[in-house]
Amino acid sequence: MTGAMPTAQYLLSAILALLPSPHLQESLEALLLLLLQGHGKARPQHSQTKSPARCFPHGKAAALSRFFNRYAWPTRTLIRLARREAERALDRARPRRGSKPRLLVVLDLVTLEKRGLLRALPLSFFHGKWGLHLGVVYLVHGELRIPWSYRVWRGKGEKSLSLLALRLLASLPPWMRKAFRVRVVADTAFGTIRFLRGVRELGLEAVVGMRRFSIEHFFKAMKSEFSLGQFGQRTALGVHRFLVLSPLAYLLAHWVKLASEEKGCTWWEAARRLFPEPVALILSRELSLLGLWPPPPGKGVEDACLCGICGRCKF
Repeated sequence: MTGAMPTAQYLLSAILALLPSPHLQESLEALLLLLLQGHGKARPQHSQTKSPARCFPHGKAAALSRFFNRYAWPTRTLIRLARREAERALDRARPRRGSKPRLLVVLDLVTLEKRGLLRALPLSFFHGKWGLHLGVVYLVHGELRIPWSYRVWRGKGEKSLSLLALRLLASLPPWMRKAFRVRVVADTAFGTIRFLRGVRELGLEAVVGMRRFSIEHFFKAMKSEFSLGQFGQRTALGVHRFLVLSPLAYLLAHWVKLASEEKGCTWWEAARRLFPEPVALILSRELSLLGLWPPPPGKGVEDACLCGICGRCKF
């Protein structure tokens, strides 16, 4: 898909420009890179590009955790900026001639399982699972996959779940409804008369209980690759920011993969193209731990053999 890589680079640059200091910019880069590593268990203490702990007047606190929970940076502006670029990408991808193209609006209820009781978070039971329950909207058009919005469901009954779903759908901009034939693909949890009536009133088409591989693949990737359920923050603000940055990392990597000419481009390869310098730093540290870095005296990077035996494997 042409233009996807420049879009990802532009969005990343624009988001970094929102942050008021180089320290916050470095923290955001470190967190996005951590989410893009693809191991599904991203925590601030796992960062290899930024020191996780520093001295603080009231004891030790994780620098990256403070980025989530304490530092002032414009989270809402970041969301608006990402949505604007996502809308532009969607508008570029739609055909201008012929009948209206189809836009799938996937609505799912996702449970992020947790243990214990976190007073700042509305945890509850649903279908035997204790955790944070999210209504999530995700857009599908052709090859494009766009995480759009989420809301926390507080577990207060069927009526509140239907209202939450309709509020999520109402967040779609009017131009999308005019430019596309919008089909809402909803989880069976939303299959109520109230919900179906509300979807029709919005002028949309609804299919409840439909499952597709691509839809399941997205939510599986968000949990297993982009650490959606691995937030460790104990404040509502910290959790909200984590739930914003995780889909943002997916969106950036997805655009890079669309622009890649190589088949099977991994999330880590996408990260390497977005953050070449931090990735090179991580690799050099890993090689150093193995005793393979820096190169021997008198040899440059291009001449260095990683194993020190064959003379062929290069950095």
